[in-house]
Amino acid sequence: MIKINTVAIGNNEEAFIENRLKKGVNIIYSDDNNRGKTILMQAIMYTIGNVSVFPTKPKAFYPRNYLFYLELEIDGKIYYFLRKGNSICILQDNELIVCETIHDFTDYFDQSINKLPYFKKDRKDIINRASLELFYLCFFLGCDKKSTNSLPSSAINRYNKRDFENMLCGIQVDTKNLENSYKKIGENKQIILELKEQMKIIDKKRKKIKEFESLDNTYIPKCTKEEFYKYKNMIERLGNDLNDRIKEKKRLINKIYQKRGIINQINSIKQSVENGFLYCEDCNSYNIRYSASKRGMSFDITNKRTRDRILDNLYNDLDKLNSQLDSLDKIIMQKQVEYSNFINKNSNTFSSNDVLYFLDYIKDSTNFNEEYANILLKIDNLDKETEMIKKSIENENELIKKIKKELEYNLRNEYYKVDNEIEGELDGLFTKATESFSGSQAQFFLYSRIMAITKYFDLEWPIIIDSYRDGEVSSNKENIIIKELKKVKNQVIITSTLKAQEYEANKYSQIKEVNPIDYSDVPEMTLLRSEYVEEFKKLVCKFDDTIE
Repeated sequence: MIKINTVAIGNNEEAFIENRLKKGVNIIYSDDNNRGKTILMQAIMYTIGNVSVFPTKPKAFYPRNYLFYLELEIDGKIYYFLRKGNSICILQDNELIVCETIHDFTDYFDQSINKLPYFKKDRKDIINRASLELFYLCFFLGCDKKSTNSLPSSAINRYNKRDFENMLCGIQVDTKNLENSYKKIGENKQIILELKEQMKIIDKKRKKIKEFESLDNTYIPKCTKEEFYKYKNMIERLGNDLNDRIKEKKRLINKIYQKRGIINQINSIKQSVENGFLYCEDCNSYNIRYSASKRGMSFDITNKRTRDRILDNLYNDLDKLNSQLDSLDKIIMQKQVEYSNFINKNSNTFSSNDVLYFLDYIKDSTNFNEEYANILLKIDNLDKETEMIKKSIENENELIKKIKKELEYNLRNEYYKVDNEIEGELDGLFTKATESFSGSQAQFFLYSRIMAITKYFDLEWPIIIDSYRDGEVSSNKENIIIKELKKVKNQVIITSTLKAQEYEANKYSQIKEVNPIDYSDVPEMTLLRSEYVEEFKKLVCKFDDTIE
């Protein structure tokens, strides 16, 4: 099970911390808008790599000016996340991992937190790994562009609704294996085209066979043309393969030199600090900081604990690079031996005169009819293999269709629990492009989709819905939604803005098994305040002793 314990935002001047979240249903509410609820909800997802859409009106919020902190509990283990710009640090079991880019963090997330599904992009036979922004739509509903016929604005530029549905199917279907199938079909098509070109050449040779017989045969080669070109192609392939490995080794060595240079610099700072002290001649500061990238987070490496963590991280990276270099050296040695053995083995079979002979003349003693028949047999075998692969893909696609059908059925059932049955046909998990629900109907639809997905795939992530009462959801319908949310095992975090009468009646305090969190005392458009800064710094100290 996955549970959010604490979320925080801040810098040296202002901050905010929310640590009142519990298991079960949490309702963050206020008696008016612009109290920071949306900023908090977006911050949760932004900290773990989402492309969040922060408010721009009535007052713009600029995430680049802040650090974002999240404490996440996954199956009893505590993970701490700290994001600045596109850099994300993770602290787990006192091990510090620094991800310099969102792509790096996506790799970490996929390997250490939650395997990301693979899916076939709409109208293309290319298999993609789901991005974080697409995967998070399984359980997160922000307040930006709540459309029922398309994806939210944060994802619509890169994906469409078919991509989202295909990604969902990838949770249950091993779509990654389909990539090799599509690749094999493409390779077979290319081989067949090449074989057919060979058939055309044989046809031309058949017509000119008599001309070939009259050629001057003053030189008799040691081998056939087929043997010669087989030898020539193998030499080229082995040579190109060896050169590619050597180029790869050079790139790897450059990376190792860079890592060693950084480690040496930090160690020299360590020695200087132990023997005396360092300071900046320009500003007289005693703090020397390390940053993995120009716009990422920086760390005070004059602090021993922070410096040791950074060095451990760098040494781990260096060990991995050295291990890759060792493996590559073995491969290069093997390729060199293979190349030399092949040349030595064939040194007595081919001569320089053979090269001139076969490149300048067209002489072939092959039985063209037999060669033609062999090509036809190869094409037939490739066609049969392709048909088998297509049948396997067809079976996978049938399973995908079944999942999509069941998801749509479950969506209707979840919707029916709250409102009347959906009228008309849906377009999968969306309404048709020409139709879009509005008001409370849209809210019920989007809520029902998240519930259907969570239950069908037994997801453990918290259900997070911002402004879940959008569209003037009535109290009766809201009570039904809360009742259904209390039934799921997942943590639930939802936000709501109450009417004056509802707020005065302490509406959410009257509901059992719900954790109400009141934001009404937050000054308008002033979620972040100086009073939280010191406590925020203590949270960030898990990663570094100071913040900028």
